[in-house]
Amino acid sequence: MLRKVGLVAVAVALLPFGATVQALAGQLLIVTMITAHLMAQPYASPSLNALELASLAASYMLLFWGVFFFGDASPGGDAATWAGLILCLVRMHAWMTSVCACAGG
Repeated sequence: MLRKVGLVAVAVALLPFGATVQALAGQLLIVTMITAHLMAQPYASPSLNALELASLAASYMLLFWGVFFFGDASPGGDAATWAGLILCLVRMHAWMTSVCACAGG
């Protein structure tokens, strides 16, 4: 519930700054929630904790790829696009590896 309220607050408070800033602030909030979830493990069932972690990871990735594909276009042509894609894939892989390591999987 707190996560949803936080995302709505970010969306409303940062409306004048544009969608990219909103998405980046939402990512920061989601990462904070992932950290809190991994530390607290609020559910008694390990499968529910894993499902909530997957939900948070999916929310993060949705915002991440939204910024990547719909953010401000950089004037560099195809080379900059491919370089950005490769950097994003490396970032995503590193992030998912760290989440799996923290989750014990």
